[in-house]
Amino acid sequence: MPHRKPIITKHDQTELLQLIEDESVAVIADHRSVDTLKSRLRSAICLPDERVPDTVIRLGCHVTLSDVTTGNIDMFTLVDPAQADIARGKLSVLSPLGTAILGRHLGQQVRVMIPSGGRTITIEAIEYRCQQSATATGANTVASV
Repeated sequence: MPHRKPIITKHDQTELLQLIEDESVAVIADHRSVDTLKSRLRSAICLPDERVPDTVIRLGCHVTLSDVTTGNIDMFTLVDPAQADIARGKLSVLSPLGTAILGRHLGQQVRVMIPSGGRTITIEAIEYRCQQSATATGANTVASV
């Protein structure tokens, strides 16, 4: 599968740009995390919310990820930093993994650098709980990031 650019909803772009400009973010995130998120926003295709397919990760969605090396499966809800609580499965968009998966597509493999080293994950399922039970699942389709 060819490389796919990340897709960001207009709503998420607006929220995340406000987040980046918020001075209190410096208290909860390092400059590197903010710079990585800025880069993601610049490189992504921004579309009106209704044009973004349910097969793309956006804020508020529940994702199932598998580690290519270990086979471990993790489930998270992608949230803004104020709502983050990894013990409850709420992953901050400013975390390395959160930024890496934002805007990515179902089945895509994503390489992410975390404190313990590099990791490649596959996006196995995406569910939008705030919508009317719309769930995106499917066969693993692999694309490079």
